[in-house]
Amino acid sequence: MKKILFLLMCVPAATYAQVVGAVTDTKSNNPGEVIDLLPLPPPKLEGTFYLNDEWIVGDLWLKNNKVIKGFPLKYDLKNQLLEINTEHGIKVCQLPLIEKFVIKEPLKDSVKYYNTSVVNNVTFDLPQGICEVLVNDKVKVLKYQYLEIKEATYNAAINMGERNDKVLKKERLYAVVRDEVFELKNKVGKNEEVFGDKTAQVEDFAKKNGLKLKEDAEIIKVFEYYNSLI
Repeated sequence: MKKILFLLMCVPAATYAQVVGAVTDTKSNNPGEVIDLLPLPPPKLEGTFYLNDEWIVGDLWLKNNKVIKGFPLKYDLKNQLLEINTEHGIKVCQLPLIEKFVIKEPLKDSVKYYNTSVVNNVTFDLPQGICEVLVNDKVKVLKYQYLEIKEATYNAAINMGERNDKVLKKERLYAVVRDEVFELKNKVGKNEEVFGDKTAQVEDFAKKNGLKLKEDAEIIKVFEYYNSLI
């Protein structure tokens, strides 16, 4: 009789052990086929929409000929708004009202940003937004700045990829030659439409001085030289 009771007591325990073993099988991606992945939280956004993340004192020129001087400024590239930090709170100025603004970074020269509509004329067009004037001479060089959003690539099944969206600050460079505008390529020799019959001469200057059309300082040196030739 004792043996029978012992066997009866062992059967449920053995059965329970088999069920637990099935559910906690760690060799499968889905142990026991009863576990679902919890939904991931929505991706966060890394980075900001601002041209400069910190408030920088500057001056603003409006298209109605008004000038606002000596206020901390931040430009929102995504929404194309200039924020102005005043004693009465933050005010915003929309792009169509702006002619240009100048920010005065410590230990650096003032940086001028123009509404691209100000440097347009009837024969060429630039993307809507703001541009920094790197070279203001017979041939001008403009740096157009904009944003791109790199979306999250995370794959939960393989636990790989970026979990968050990222704000990427991008730029394009343009040369204004008389009444035409050309997007600059990063090598002098690929910009014959800009340098014309002086291409070989400018290319030789760039090679001798180790200059490329990538960094602002090097671009300025190349175009200062080119402007001296024409």
